[in-house]
Formats: sequence, structure tokens, C-alpha cells
Amino acid sequence: WWEEGVERTGKMVISYDNLIVRLWLNGAIMPHVEGGYGATSDILSDGGPNVVDTLINEKGLPPIPHDFWVSRLGFQQSDPVTDFRSGGVLSLAMLVHIVEACPHVHGRFLPRGDAHVLPFGITCINVTDMIAKFLMFSKSVDRIDALLSSKPFWRMFADPNALLALQELSMTFMADVVVELGRERRIPDLNSKKSKNENSFHGEQDGK
Repeated sequence: WWEEGVERTGKMVISYDNLIVRLWLNGAIMPHVEGGYGATSDILSDGGPNVVDTLINEKGLPPIPHDFWVSRLGFQQSDPVTDFRSGGVLSLAMLVHIVEACPHVHGRFLPRGDAHVLPFGITCINVTDMIAKFLMFSKSVDRIDALLSSKPFWRMFADPNALLALQELSMTFMADVVVELGRERRIPDLNSKKSKNENSFHGEQDGK
């Protein structure tokens, strides 16, 4: 999934530009076109049948800055690069995996999804960062943890798809938690009916 043809060529190029383009196309554009799982009224089209304006520039790169990085992909700013400081290229790769291979998970964080109160981009990055720390893939200041993290003792990761499955499951769990909290606290955005005396997401009375 990382790079097409890698099985044939035996070579893999880790490119930020390649991954960011794939994230833009499969996360900010294609799900929102007519018939897409995230389609809304603001469909991108030049007016022709089945033609979508991807907004990719002459260099083959997505527009940066652009509001879609925030409104559709859930980053904190219109330039996503600053959000990758904690997770690096691994977090970008996990984002690409979710939007390309797990539309059923990605769709839950879109405006019509049941977990849309969580911004998709920054949530996915934070999940990747927590996974890396929990499994001691990231650098640690603790001497023992640092020694252990340099040894491949997690047998499941002999299969490179294990990390992808773990990211998908973690994002699914996050969405499930939001749904469960919505049922318990009756969050307005997650329920069609709400009385005046019901609590907000933070457990406080509305308006206080």
C-alpha cells in the first residue's frame, strides 16, 4: 500500500510529497464528490460530467495553505506540516492508510459520521504517537525502555501489516468511545433530541 509496484521493483521511496498528495486526494477530495461517502452540498466540480477539480497545482502538489486541511481533514491549521512534528512521516503514512484502505473508519470522523466531534487528522496523528510510545518504537528518555525499544521483541510486527491493523483498530475504538459517551451524556451533535436540562459533553449544564 505504501508505494505501487514495490513488490516488483523491490525499492521503496519514502516521500513526504507522495504521501501528502495521496492524503489530499483520498481524504479531502474523493470522499466528498458526488456519491462519495463524505459527500455534502459543496461538491467540487468544474461543471462537466464526472469531472472533479482536485486543486492539485502544476507541480503536482496539493494547495497549502487551504481550508480543506482543517474543515475536511481535521488538522489544526491550513498548513498541515506543523501537526506532524510528534509523529513524523509514520503518522502521515497511517493517515494515508486510513483514508485509502479504511473508508468505513474514515467516514465515521466526517461531518455525517457518528464520531465527527473528533477532528480526523489530529486524532489519527495522536493515536499513532501513542501507539509508538506504548510499543516503545519512539525514542525514550528512560534507559531501560531505550534499550528494549532497540530490540525487535514484538513478534507480531514481523508482519508489516500488523501496525496498519493496530492503527485501524485504535481509530475504531476512539470512534466507539465517542458514540458511547454520546449515548451516556446525550451530546447534541450526536443525538437528534435533547432537553433543556441535559448536560454538555464536558458534564456541565448548557450555558454555564
